Amino acid sequence: MIRLIARALHGRPARSYLALAGVGTSTLLVIVLAAAFRAVDEAMSSYVGQPSIDLWVAPQGADNLIRGSFAAELPASILDSLRAVEGVARADPLLKGFLSVRRPDARNADSAATLLSIGYRIPDGLGGPPRIADGTPPRGPRELALDRAAAFRIGVGLGDTVLLGSERAVVSGLTRGTNIVATQFLFAPLSLVASGLGADQATSLVVIRVDPEAGAIPVAARILSRYPDLRVYPRPMFLRANRREVLSGFLPLLSLIAILGVGAACVLVGLLVLSVVDEKRGELAVLIAMGARPVPVARAVLLYVMALLGLGVGIGVLLALGLTRFLDSALPTIPLAMAARDTVAVVAAFGLSGLLAATVPVVQLLSIDPLEAFRP
Repeated sequence: MIRLIARALHGRPARSYLALAGVGTSTLLVIVLAAAFRAVDEAMSSYVGQPSIDLWVAPQGADNLIRGSFAAELPASILDSLRAVEGVARADPLLKGFLSVRRPDARNADSAATLLSIGYRIPDGLGGPPRIADGTPPRGPRELALDRAAAFRIGVGLGDTVLLGSERAVVSGLTRGTNIVATQFLFAPLSLVASGLGADQATSLVVIRVDPEAGAIPVAARILSRYPDLRVYPRPMFLRANRREVLSGFLPLLSLIAILGVGAACVLVGLLVLSVVDEKRGELAVLIAMGARPVPVARAVLLYVMALLGLGVGIGVLLALGLTRFLDSALPTIPLAMAARDTVAVVAAFGLSGLLAATVPVVQLLSIDPLEAFRP
């Protein structure tokens, strides 16, 4: 009888294949949406959250890197005073601004990109590139490192010459994890960014590493007592502010799309499962008419549904992994960062929707009329 039940469930597999395709596609859609959000979040975290920086010192009204016209609002002379504060192990300037980057032979604006340009002390100052994918960080006064996606957009590679504003520079390195979709990071010597911004004697931010024994919070309090007009942010606080700012523009829209996508996918999964079970209703009625008990038949249906869901979700996860790797190598302007917790959430959501969809026909199987097997 078990073999007969299995044959009834696996006969005429067209709808089962359709269900597999639907579950796989829905899984791919939801995971890609989550991975796009995760990539932007991780890009900001990889730079602002780097452990070599404990404190970010900024002028009034500035709590993030993205917005605020605070380039060149701190005098460079403040560095010596900050270095003298008890507990400060190192203090380095950062100059940030949005600068246009293009090839020298570019003929139109489509060949240029406006990048979040970070000027820092080369070769090993705080606030440099968090991760080099290829090449080296800037070593000379006319070198820069830019995100892989920006290099792809501009059409340049290692060793190529670009115009940063009106200044020529050579691409010495390509960074990874510095693509926040709307723009990308660029890292260059302070003097090069200062020339583009017209800010030779000032800095945007000061980044500080504190002595391990001193603690970031006490050092921040000492700085504020000496400079009450400044803003001092411990790394976690500054990271939260930057994540809020970088995600505020598209997070509501992305969240809406994700919620609608998950809802539509769950409904689709449920309908596909319902149609698969309904298709087998006649065969199952025949088995019950032949003496099979409804409970084992219902249990077999649930196991069949779970197998379909598991296989479909597995296909979707593999497709998402393949798409992530393909885009990373062929089209780096679209960042995706898959996370295990997102995959687990998708599996749970689709598993629940599939089980709920299968519950109705399974309950009906428990009270199915054997005469239904003989209806035309």
